[in-house]
Amino acid sequence: MGSIKPAKSLLYLAISMVIGGTLLNVNELAYLAVFPLILLAMGLFVEPPSGIKIERIVEEKTYIPGDEVTIRVKVMIERGMGMVLLRQPLPPEVELVKGNNAWSLFKGPRKLEKELTFSIKVPRRGLYTLPPAELYIEPLLKLGKPGTAFLGNPVTITVLPLIKPPRRVRTTNTRSQIPIPLTSYSLTGPISTDFKEIRDYRPGDPVKFINWKATARRGNVLVNEYEREGKKTVMFYVDARPTMSVGTFQENPLEHAVSLVASLAYYFLRRGYNVGLYIVGRGELMMPSTGNRQLYAMVKKLMEVEVLSSANEDFKDAMRKSERIIIQYTPLIIVVSNLLQANELREAFRLLMKHYKGRVPSIVFDLFPYSMFSGKKVELVRLRKIAIERELKAISHVVHWDIRKTEISAVLAKTIRMVR
Repeated sequence: MGSIKPAKSLLYLAISMVIGGTLLNVNELAYLAVFPLILLAMGLFVEPPSGIKIERIVEEKTYIPGDEVTIRVKVMIERGMGMVLLRQPLPPEVELVKGNNAWSLFKGPRKLEKELTFSIKVPRRGLYTLPPAELYIEPLLKLGKPGTAFLGNPVTITVLPLIKPPRRVRTTNTRSQIPIPLTSYSLTGPISTDFKEIRDYRPGDPVKFINWKATARRGNVLVNEYEREGKKTVMFYVDARPTMSVGTFQENPLEHAVSLVASLAYYFLRRGYNVGLYIVGRGELMMPSTGNRQLYAMVKKLMEVEVLSSANEDFKDAMRKSERIIIQYTPLIIVVSNLLQANELREAFRLLMKHYKGRVPSIVFDLFPYSMFSGKKVELVRLRKIAIERELKAISHVVHWDIRKTEISAVLAKTIRMVR
């Protein structure tokens, strides 16, 4: 219907010019009627733009939150004439910072090739997908049926968590506050020649390890136990429950937790440690391992993790589900959460104490996101968290982290001093 009206207008214009020229005896006016007829013929017989190809190109590099990503859009139109309106839809989270993501192109008689560029800013880690480009095709002089099309395969932009490799801290105190060098070796590795202790005999112990002098003195069978060979192990427990979503899309406890864990994982893996990960609330477990492959797998997992609003798993559940790892590796436990109560974590550590001799080697990072707000309620929450942290210091090393006031580099430096 839309294409009939312009055609009628051109036809009526030509007829009017012929009639007017005849009645007024102005031949030139009648001759000018040929131009509307030529335009009408062109509009009716020239096909609309077709043979359209769209290619979106994103530079292959490592992107982190806050980076600008430049996107090049290559357009090729082979046939037809008319207008092409092109628009590249964007994910709602990104910000357009340079150029435009909508263009108007005129396709003339020749083949059209054009490259368009624009830049977006990615606010946080994750996967951002550019959907197919939207096209609105309008025939020449609107003499024809307009069309729409969606061209191009979806393009995914990968934004990795922010990793800040901790710097090694030099200090005169050579004793670690957290006994990771002594307690985090695998219990299943080959037996070394380093003596550990004398203990009661257990079925399955080799006869050659029986300490006959101690057995004769005590009256019950005692054996020598030796250290096992193996790599030191660190196990991260990252909270992904609703308390970790306090704040904005870009700034919340989970985003800072992901960056902290990724940075510490990088540090430990570079030093040959086994590193594992458990996402509390989602029940997702990564077995401890070492090397670049484990680093890549952990960063990928941390990049994708999101808060689960319906989570009903707590830290005790998480420790119980990963208890086999605790038994096998006796790792350093690192917990990252926005703590609003102490009982849950205290019960979880109590579950693990039977696998350690005494206090569980652990660090609890208690994230404080409430400085971005104001009012009396913020101070009440602060006092509550101070009480929680004091209570937990009896069973773990607790690090209070105000994510608005303290840079992650300072938190990392403090951590490295404790576990170097």
